[in-house]
Amino acid sequence: LSTMAKTDTRSIQERPCFLCEKNRPAEQTSLPFGHYEICLNPYPIFQRHLTIIDKEHTSQSIKGRFEDMLHLAENMIDFYILYNGPECGASAPDHMHFDDVPAIVNSYANNTFITSIGLASILRSELIEKFENIYNILSTFYGKEPLINIIAWYAIDSTKHGEDDEVVAWNCVIFLRSKHRPDCYYNQGEKGLLISPAVAEMGGVFPIIREEDMDKLNTKEIIDIYKEISLSPE
Repeated sequence: LSTMAKTDTRSIQERPCFLCEKNRPAEQTSLPFGHYEICLNPYPIFQRHLTIIDKEHTSQSIKGRFEDMLHLAENMIDFYILYNGPECGASAPDHMHFDDVPAIVNSYANNTFITSIGLASILRSELIEKFENIYNILSTFYGKEPLINIIAWYAIDSTKHGEDDEVVAWNCVIFLRSKHRPDCYYNQGEKGLLISPAVAEMGGVFPIIREEDMDKLNTKEIIDIYKEISLSPE
């Protein structure tokens, strides 16, 4: 359902918001966290896949929310906090939310087909300032909410220090996108692949929803998809 979600304006206006509390399944209970609610994701890609939902029905945007992302990362030390932009992976672009997963393959580090910006700092305030500067530049470039996916996490390293000298670092990777879905998503027959890249795919995990696509997907197809949906480095 997430892969095939209709995210155009008309489709969103014609359906109830499935992230609003009144529209969620009765079994989908939540834990409060500030002005967010933490829920189990009913359509998980990962084990222990959580969805962190704003209590208010407000549009998906990272503007003014990056500090929230880092606060979540600090309090959920074994998890990566994931963000999908409203036009590049969010299945509910009309309701602000993050995803939260225990592990994601960071294959982007050596992936020359993905355009990304990596940030790290031992000071949260410094990372927030860096991110906001980049966000403002990207907003000018795109002329709207940037087409970005983000992974953020909080790392503690005590391998070279004693427990009293633990080194902490705030980290994030910003993936720059050129489009939401590749052409193969819309193709019929042999050339069709129901791949709708969001932050999971940018991090190296490709959820496959049709067995026939698993048989068709190969290294070349994945590389072509990355090239097509990533912003040109230039």
